[in-house]
Amino acid sequence: MIGSQASGGSTAVGCFAAYGFVPIQPVSFRQLQRILSQQPLPPDTSPTVIRPVVFPGDQDLLASLPTWLEAAKAQRPGLKVLWLEAKPAILCGRMLEAQRRHLLESEIAGLAEAIRQEQALLAPFRSVKDYAIETSGLTPTEMQAKVARILGIALDRQEPLQIYVTSFGFKRGLPADADLVADVRFLTNPFYEESLRPFTGKDAPIAEYLNQFSETQAFLSQWQSLLQLLIPAYFREGKTRLTVAFGCTGGQHRSVYMAESIAGFLRHYATAQQGSLVPINVCVVHREAQHWPANSPAPATSLRQPAASCSAANAAGNVSSQEVRP
Repeated sequence: MIGSQASGGSTAVGCFAAYGFVPIQPVSFRQLQRILSQQPLPPDTSPTVIRPVVFPGDQDLLASLPTWLEAAKAQRPGLKVLWLEAKPAILCGRMLEAQRRHLLESEIAGLAEAIRQEQALLAPFRSVKDYAIETSGLTPTEMQAKVARILGIALDRQEPLQIYVTSFGFKRGLPADADLVADVRFLTNPFYEESLRPFTGKDAPIAEYLNQFSETQAFLSQWQSLLQLLIPAYFREGKTRLTVAFGCTGGQHRSVYMAESIAGFLRHYATAQQGSLVPINVCVVHREAQHWPANSPAPATSLRQPAASCSAANAAGNVSSQEVRP
């Protein structure tokens, strides 16, 4: 495992140890070369993860070591190189937060310069890597998932991906917790049709009005495709919550219709990722419901549903969703 100091090596080593690896850390690159120059270990030896760091005095060795390591990999098929990296500003912040002194830091080279020198010394090792993890924004849970993926271990995740489909009005600001935001003010506003003004996007007259425009179905189709792509990917990366927000001017007509339509799509959504269904739980939240007209009509053809709590995906991957009013 090769990477700069504070690039997440200790966390990654802990993840490997949790899967039965024997950690050897930290060692100098001279020690690494000595360890790998020894005779191959017996087949029943526990797998080992070695984390070298750059010590003062290693610099003269590092230039030739990547080529030597490539040759060592050819002789040992089980030897793999994991490359860890993070942005310099992140490395600096981690070192300061941990109140640690960089091994290359001196009176001449401060922390920022020590990090720059170390990254330059280690850069040639990128060419011999088998795997790479960018750790700048990584949580320990996400690191564990990435290590498990490298080792081919399937994580038995039972917790569903919680999806909130939200409607809102821009005049009252963006939802603070939104991951994905769509501005649907490009659609013709039913508010300016006096007969439609009292309705909301949950009512059939608004649905009929909006569906007469080709842009409405094109927009819904594009969002359905996007969510079919994102949901399995977010789930694989360990994301537990996804908020999709649709906004119009007041949060009563267009955004509500879009939120209900996407929630309807997700109610019947089932996807397979590498043969496994992605469990999802869907809630609809209409943020501006308290501002809707109190005398809003609800004809027999209304799309409205009674308020109820969210329900989880069943074993087949189907989901049901009901409105949750603030």
